[in-house]
Amino acid sequence: MGGQSKQSIMHKESSGKRRPGKIASWLLIELMIYSVFVAAYFFVVLLFLQDWLKHLYDAHKDIYAVIALPLIIGQAALLHFVSLALRKLGGEKLE
Repeated sequence: MGGQSKQSIMHKESSGKRRPGKIASWLLIELMIYSVFVAAYFFVVLLFLQDWLKHLYDAHKDIYAVIALPLIIGQAALLHFVSLALRKLGGEKLE
């Protein structure tokens, strides 16, 4: 082992790895926040856009598809930024 103690070798091995418990806890926090945002988004769209989207779907499916896609992408982008903010607050290095 070249004069290195077993303890120092174990410290080097464990220092570069993330703890599974910390990852699991942050994953659960993200999932809870995601579920709140998805539910809120769903109800906001239903509350404010339901009639308009239903009419658009019935009358012009091609325009509905063009409108629905940015709504879906916007939701994904919002959740991505929430995830980045959570990771930054948690002290995780962003890659």
